[in-house]
Amino acid sequence: MKNLSRGKKMFFLFLATILIMVLIWKTDHPVAEYAKTGVRLSDLSEQECVDFVVSKGVEMPLYYEQSPYFAGVTKEMITYYEENPYSLRSGTLGSLTQANYFEDIRRIVNEYYGIYNVEYLPKYDV
Repeated sequence: MKNLSRGKKMFFLFLATILIMVLIWKTDHPVAEYAKTGVRLSDLSEQECVDFVVSKGVEMPLYYEQSPYFAGVTKEMITYYEENPYSLRSGTLGSLTQANYFEDIRRIVNEYYGIYNVEYLPKYDV
């Protein structure tokens, strides 16, 4: 009988430990937007992709409004980072604003899908 009560004590101690762990456990990251909306970014139109990136406060590359390919490239980068969240891409050689833009897109896509354990390149001074 003595062993049975000791076993019960250990069981309740174990349950109390788990309960305490559950109560004090917190997450550092908010719930991903994708979990809330269920909308894949790659399903957006090219212009909606640009609007989404702008809404997240991304600094746009110089002369982006004059480029007929800018919206397509933005959507292409979003689609690429959905499939390859840890991959690095850069802009054309010498285009620091484009490199910053691509890295900002990667950060936004990863945050949207709740991928937080990624190291990002520092922003280049332009």
